[in-house]
Amino acid sequence: MAPSEKQIIAEIHTVIERIFADPSSRDYLTVRVVRETVEPKLGLEKGFLTQAEWKEKSKKIIKEYAV
Repeated sequence: MAPSEKQIIAEIHTVIERIFADPSSRDYLTVRVVRETVEPKLGLEKGFLTQAEWKEKSKKIIKEYAV
């Protein structure tokens, strides 16, 4: 069963927080890295967060939360 939108957003936030918490990893806080980290953690197929429904949505969530 695919994760809900709420679960996906929560995992995006968690990944951002983990990357930001480690000063040596902050250079890796990019939309691509966050997407590629979230997908396998939730059992999503590679590229799921770049498909039509999620591409702009995930980008917006990541950019707003990471600021």
